[in-house]
Amino acid sequence: ADYGLKRGLLTALLAQVGSSAQAAAEATYGPVPPACQADYNRTIEVYSSLRMLLACIDRPMLEELCCGVNCDVYETFEELRQVRPANGGTGYSDAALATVRVDRGR
Repeated sequence: ADYGLKRGLLTALLAQVGSSAQAAAEATYGPVPPACQADYNRTIEVYSSLRMLLACIDRPMLEELCCGVNCDVYETFEELRQVRPANGGTGYSDAALATVRVDRGR
């Protein structure tokens, strides 16, 4: 499970820089083991979302980028921030998946 999470984080990060970086990682690490595939897929889904990208931005920068109408835009992304391993979270959760799926119409 931990391996699937870490590979998912790597894949989502490399998706931001291009397909050649993703291909290099795949060639280096090989395929994701079947036992880790579910965690890998969920992690990619959460970390490939615009909401998670915005949740990773600190408050001052986020307030410069966008504003909320009748809400604190920073607080809007609190649940996603809390799921991040950098903040002590597990990497993804069912609630985080539901949040990002709303954006994708799932």
